[in-house]
Amino acid sequence: MIYAKVINGVIHDTAPRADYFPTTTFPVSGPSLEWLAAENLFEIQMRKPYNQASHKVVPCQPYIENGAVFGVEVVALSQDELDAIDNAARAQNEIQAKRMLEETDWSQLADVNLTNQADFTTYRAALRAILLNPPVTATWPTRPTAVWA
Repeated sequence: MIYAKVINGVIHDTAPRADYFPTTTFPVSGPSLEWLAAENLFEIQMRKPYNQASHKVVPCQPYIENGAVFGVEVVALSQDELDAIDNAARAQNEIQAKRMLEETDWSQLADVNLTNQADFTTYRAALRAILLNPPVTATWPTRPTAVWA
């Protein structure tokens, strides 16, 4: 773990704990928070909560925020990144629609005798509509249950 030496609210140095105390032995759990505070050391946090749909965390120079030291900052995704996420969702929806169509191909065979053939035709038409213009978030039609004549 990397620590920051903070004096009077200013980061003076960052290094692994062993660099600060090369001859000190600690328990497996590491030094206590009280001991670190007495030495003006703060673990540099490399995680921060964020909305994954619109933001990302990126490494940065350590900074102090709300009494903690962070080595990452939360930044908004670029329009290119947002577009890439949307395009990936559209591609997945296209794959899903094709799979769902393939699973009901049998219902269109000439020798299939269903009393609810129209339900399958409507279902498959809804899937084809998704294929024509794959949305980011799809509303999937409910697959009918085969009722044999």
